[in-house]
Amino acid sequence: MSDEKKTKDQLIDELAGMRQRLTALEALETERMRAEEALHQKTAFVQLLQQVAVVANEAATMEEVLQYALDQVCAHTGWPVGDVYLLADHGRDELVPTGIWHLEDPARFATFRQVTDVTHFARGMGLPGRVFASGKPAWIIDVTQDSNFPRANLAKDIGVKAGFAFPVLVGTEVVAVLEFFSAEAVEPNEPLLDMMAQVGTQLGRVIERTRAEVAVQRAHDELENRVEKRTAQLKEARERLQYLLAVSPAIIYTNQASGDFACTFVSENLHSIMGYRPQEMLDDAKFWSNHLHPEDAPRVFADFDRLIDQGGGTVEYRFRHREGHYIWIQDALKVISDEAGRPVEIVGSWADFTERKRAEEAFLVAHAELQETRRYLERLIESSTDPIISTDKEGNIVLFNEGAESLLGYRGEEIIGQRVTALFDSEDRAKEVMRRMRKHGGTISAFETTLRTKDGSLSPVLISASILYDEEGQEVGTVGFNKDLRELKRAEKELQEAKESAEAANQAKSTFLANMSHELRTPMNAIIGYSEMLQEEAEDLGQEHFIPDLQKIHAAGKHLLGLINDVLDLSKIEAGRMDLFLETFDIPTVIRDVVTTINPLVEKNANTLQVHCADDLPAMRADLTKVRQALFNLLGNACKFTEQGTITLGVAREMRDGEARISFRVTDTGIGMTPEQMGKLFQAFSQADASTSRKYGGTGLGLAISQKFCRMMGGDITVESAPGQGSTFTIQLPAEVDDPRVVAAPREEEIPPSIPPLPEGALTVLVIDDDPTVHDLMHRFLSKEGLRMVAASHGEEGLQIAKALHPALITLDVLMPGMDGWAVLTALKADSDLADIPVIIVTIGDEKQMGYALGAAEFLTKPIDWKRMASVLHKYRCARPPCRVLVVEDDADMREVLRRRLEKEGWAVSEAANGREALERVAESRPELILLDLMMPEMDGFQFLEEVRKQEEWRSIPVVVVTAKDLTPEDRLLLSGSVTQILQKGAYSQAELLREVRDRVASCVRPATPYTEET
Repeated sequence: MSDEKKTKDQLIDELAGMRQRLTALEALETERMRAEEALHQKTAFVQLLQQVAVVANEAATMEEVLQYALDQVCAHTGWPVGDVYLLADHGRDELVPTGIWHLEDPARFATFRQVTDVTHFARGMGLPGRVFASGKPAWIIDVTQDSNFPRANLAKDIGVKAGFAFPVLVGTEVVAVLEFFSAEAVEPNEPLLDMMAQVGTQLGRVIERTRAEVAVQRAHDELENRVEKRTAQLKEARERLQYLLAVSPAIIYTNQASGDFACTFVSENLHSIMGYRPQEMLDDAKFWSNHLHPEDAPRVFADFDRLIDQGGGTVEYRFRHREGHYIWIQDALKVISDEAGRPVEIVGSWADFTERKRAEEAFLVAHAELQETRRYLERLIESSTDPIISTDKEGNIVLFNEGAESLLGYRGEEIIGQRVTALFDSEDRAKEVMRRMRKHGGTISAFETTLRTKDGSLSPVLISASILYDEEGQEVGTVGFNKDLRELKRAEKELQEAKESAEAANQAKSTFLANMSHELRTPMNAIIGYSEMLQEEAEDLGQEHFIPDLQKIHAAGKHLLGLINDVLDLSKIEAGRMDLFLETFDIPTVIRDVVTTINPLVEKNANTLQVHCADDLPAMRADLTKVRQALFNLLGNACKFTEQGTITLGVAREMRDGEARISFRVTDTGIGMTPEQMGKLFQAFSQADASTSRKYGGTGLGLAISQKFCRMMGGDITVESAPGQGSTFTIQLPAEVDDPRVVAAPREEEIPPSIPPLPEGALTVLVIDDDPTVHDLMHRFLSKEGLRMVAASHGEEGLQIAKALHPALITLDVLMPGMDGWAVLTALKADSDLADIPVIIVTIGDEKQMGYALGAAEFLTKPIDWKRMASVLHKYRCARPPCRVLVVEDDADMREVLRRRLEKEGWAVSEAANGREALERVAESRPELILLDLMMPEMDGFQFLEEVRKQEEWRSIPVVVVTAKDLTPEDRLLLSGSVTQILQKGAYSQAELLREVRDRVASCVRPATPYTEET
């Protein structure tokens, strides 16, 4: 029995083992079948991807590729219904149906398709919207139960259950969505998701390629249109140039650069200016040399040889007119050289300046005559006897010499014994002389007054007189030494007239410089602006072969602009119109900015730049722009004349003669210079020698201007060099540059301000003026207004009182000793506690533009820094674009550049050619921002701003000044809105001036109370 049981248990164990082995075999078979299915499915997917790739390369349209891909996916995946949605054109953020479908049973799904064709999907809406929002595949196992599926009820009616969609990506952008449906509630598996990702990637490449082809075609069409437009513009420009040459006051010519300098081209206005036909000059190789004045010819030929060596310049000579007389010609020429540096052609202009030459000669003659008159007066005064008059203690005349007889016409015997008051125009004047003598210890010196002559006329004299005392100190009389001032007065008047004439000439030169700055920089701005835009467009369109030429145009424009700026800077310096704008700045920060800017030039010739500048250097006060310009010039020259070498910039603070100075030392290992070459360095339009100019380029202005800037700031530039051993340029500047317009003022702690006690509640007006009479008169007028006046006699005292009292209003004289009015105003506006106090300027200046305290929001100079322009536009962009901007500019090319730039930034642009037209545009539709040029015909920028600020509803419009005009300090001050009002002393009588001040004060401190005469 036990054996039977044992046998039975063994059989049961064996049977259980067999069952386990059978189960394992079944699992292995299931796994094998799954693997075969996965392999089959993967093979099918690979074939599908290959077929899609083949179709993508052969298909004529993107729609064919999408249709094929849709059909294959539906056929291989068990999702029998499919459609395609594409990203909408024209920037609409939604998916739209394409009409591309795959239907296993068209009759069954016809209604579903009809509804789907008119459905647009936004992000997150429906199944395609979910994929559009996430960029990843999405599916719905049962669409009839999904509240976000817009066609749920229709799907239920026709038996659709599961929905599946995957994205077509270009990069990370969803550009299309493929959507599939099944009658079964199924979920996509991993192989299907992998395959869809690969299909989506392939389709994305097709769409990207199609987009690129469309974009290229569009770019090609647009480029053709631009070429046609540019050709028309060039034709128009050529015609305009021909017209300008015909009407220009200067004759434009080209000559050969050797021999007799035979003419190869001359403008048509040769006939109107010199009487010759252009062809006459072109046919005769010696025409120019044969018509020179014989006395000028040797000098002119020598000058031409010199100017050819140095690349150009200006020469003056006489040229024979067709009618036989000679006219003065100013010849400005530029030498054109070949690739080897040999002069081949001269381009120049002739300007008739005969009248100016005559005026100069007449001025020299008049000046010589004036000098002779002055010398004659001096000899007359030296040889004449001064009038001497003496009185007794009662004031009776006791001495009357020949000089007095000659001066006043009396003979001694008829005037001696009479009262001395008879010789003055009034008894009060005689008493004033005695009062002054007693006040100054019994003596007056050089007191100017008038004496009455015998015929009743008044003669100006300069009296030096003393009281005579006896031994006991009692007054016994007076003695006076008089100088006749009649001739001196006449000479002073002539000198004053000459001074006014010279000032007028200087003002004319300044106006010319301002106009030339505008006229030269404006077209250069258009050239640079168009070249920048064309470079950007060429890069965007993939037209790389245009970029080098555009870069050359841009570089040439920048180079010419630099030359123009250098010439204008030099002219302003020589005219005494270059001002210093002093500010305190951190030296290491400036050095870092300069190094960042100069690095491309350092790398250009494979150089290395070493900088030695301590981070703890104290701050410096100077004209930052001029310091930076001088450093750029020295470093730029070092980079240009050094190849594969080392350039060192060292900065240090030193004490010299008890004064702190900053030295900037630039050392290079370049070509070096001889002593003769160094002697020419700081001459305008001059370089070391002609070979240097030809090889390295440049105008020879940079060092001359930099040296003048340094000398304006109380410093200088020095140089050390040797041929082949490099050069060292050193800038030495005071650590604290003094403003040449400000005389040293006493320290604040040395000025005890006299501030009287104020009535409770009284509004205070601070009057800063060095004239005590003005204090008295202002006190009388302001007290009638119920205002309390506090007076300051100079700027430092005024600032101290302003900080102590914070007055309601300040009246400020400009011309004061020590700290002048402009310096006081700058200090007031720089102090946040005082900046809001209204200021009334009371000045004897005569500049009309100083009355425009208008308020400009920003300043941009031409050529425009487009990065800064972009930041300014962003600053003033309105809340809901497109924002309206008004461009006020008389130059059509400049308006075009601005308009295209602004429209690219998303602004709606309107244009005006002058201030008057701009006012009409503002009245039609109020802009969000105004871009304003200052120099325009009919109504300039200053006048336009004045009109805008008169309208209450326009005052808040931000105005950005965009100009090529060199702004004076007064222009900058007034356009910044720092001044409440400017009154000119010379334009008012004393009473009118004070009434005007009173009215302005009343309007500033009590704007709600209208002023009347009764008040």
